[in-house]
Amino acid sequence: AIAVAVSLFGVFRPSPEGKAFFEVYSLAIGLAFLLVQLALGLRPELKAEVEEVAKAAYANSTLNHLDCDKLLNRLAQLMESEAGYRDPELDLASLACRLDVTSHQLSELLNGRLGKGFSRYLRECRVRAAKASESMMESGFMAPNASVLSVGLSVGFATQSNFYEAFRDIEGMTPGQFRKLNISQLSDNQP
Repeated sequence: AIAVAVSLFGVFRPSPEGKAFFEVYSLAIGLAFLLVQLALGLRPELKAEVEEVAKAAYANSTLNHLDCDKLLNRLAQLMESEAGYRDPELDLASLACRLDVTSHQLSELLNGRLGKGFSRYLRECRVRAAKASESMMESGFMAPNASVLSVGLSVGFATQSNFYEAFRDIEGMTPGQFRKLNISQLSDNQP
């Protein structure tokens, strides 16, 4: 109800002044958080009920007849040893096909066993490859004349902005900051 009221205020106000809209918007967000806290305070069992409903949703698992550990090992082999992450066109459906499972099964496996969606999993594989591969370190990050774009493209990112965004999200720094940090650490460790 609060979100609808704020939306209507923003859409139907004849000439919305930026400051007034943001004041109402921030007030609405604060009220929404307050209402959630009140609901949890009045019904502490609500959290457990929500968790129970979520577990019930996964009770009809599509993974019941699969060897999940074997499937996770095959996934790791495909992504790490065979460098499946390098394919910029890789998507959930094509990876599921390569693993001989449905997209839904692969999605459930990633979410249920690894606690992350396909997109996050793929981005982590690519960033890890960009950081950890010796050839990547030597020819990419450690060579000042190698471009960050070439490193990102070589591990499967389609654009430099996707590479920067994923790297920053996962590592908390940009690839350039990572490069500087590693160059300074290498020079500090040399005799």
